[in-house]
Amino acid sequence: MSDIKFLNIQLDIAGSFFMSLIGQNMTSFVKIIQKMVTPPNPLLVDGLSKLYVENVTLDKRFDNALIPRARPRENEIVAEVHWIFVVKDKEKDEEKFIEYNPYEKRMQVDGSQQFCQSHALYMAYKYYSGTLICSTNPRDAYIEILDFWKLLITNMPTLLKSKKNVAAILKPIFKMNMDSEKDKELVKKVISSFPKDIHGIYDLMTSDKAKKECPLWI
Repeated sequence: MSDIKFLNIQLDIAGSFFMSLIGQNMTSFVKIIQKMVTPPNPLLVDGLSKLYVENVTLDKRFDNALIPRARPRENEIVAEVHWIFVVKDKEKDEEKFIEYNPYEKRMQVDGSQQFCQSHALYMAYKYYSGTLICSTNPRDAYIEILDFWKLLITNMPTLLKSKKNVAAILKPIFKMNMDSEKDKELVKKVISSFPKDIHGIYDLMTSDKAKKECPLWI
């Protein structure tokens, strides 16, 4: 049981790392895909150049934006945040916004907050590359996100994937797990053996256990 729990905590930390890495640095990742992508037509070139990260919003729609949409919880001031990608259809006279939502594309289990940051960014990457954003399922979407993360790791600035930055992201995640888990000694063992570099953390996310369980996380 301890071995299973060890792996569960390890995977939870690794998943939280990638959620924090993308979500906390979305503006930097927008710049990365702006450099990576060569759009196939002038409209997409123009749209990609204007892509930006919007502040938390409840109901506004924005052109060429990655948006952390707030979803109020009952009796709470603080809202849940779910990332989406929104563009404006410029091929028609009327102003029409197209919303690309990981839920609607079946990339995530309904109500899940896992990896919406990555899915939204990946949809923007595909859109400006001229690739169709099709409906899928959480398991296949997770495999695609693994490939996308690998591409991002290859292209992100050294500072963003440095051991110092990795440690800074992991510190509050370690603390959260230490505070929430009853078996403190087990958490200490996980933390002491946890990978210190982004490549090692990525490898955890490519494990058979991750591919089986991560797509169904809530």
